[in-house]
Order: sequence, then structure tokens, then C-alpha cells
Amino acid sequence: MYWYYKFYKSITLIKWFFMWATFINIFFILLSYTVYRIFNKPIAKIYSNWFNITEEFFHKIYFSGILFANILFLIFCATPYIVLELFF
Repeated sequence: MYWYYKFYKSITLIKWFFMWATFINIFFILLSYTVYRIFNKPIAKIYSNWFNITEEFFHKIYFSGILFANILFLIFCATPYIVLELFF
């Protein structure tokens, strides 16, 4: 019976870790999107001057980065948490 308690305790710790990683990632993704939506013109102007790109191209790059972050978040944080919650 001791091995079952140890296994359950470690699974609980892993679930706790993925739960908080999921919440923290959701917070940062929403924060970056909100800051971008509020200050999109000044940010685009700064980066287009730094890297000599158009503002439209910057918008495409930024949203591609947000999409990439969301996909990584879903694969590495949300999916393990959901699977552990459903099966353990």
C-alpha cells in the first residue's frame, strides 16, 4: 500500500505543477495580448524603426508569435494537465 500512496502523492504534485503552469501561461498570454491591443501603434512604430519593417509586417509577426506561444502552451501545459485530471 505504501507504493500506491507514493505514486498518488507524486501524481498530485505533477498535477499541481501543470495546473499552476497553465494558469501562469494563460495570464502571460492574455497580458501580452492586452498590452499589444492597447499600445499597438507605438509598439509597431518602435519595432518598425528598429528593424526597418512595415507596421503591417510587424502585426503579422506579432500575431504569429502569439499563435506559436498558444500552440506551445496547449501542447506542453494544458494537455498534460487535462489528461492527468481525467485519468488520475
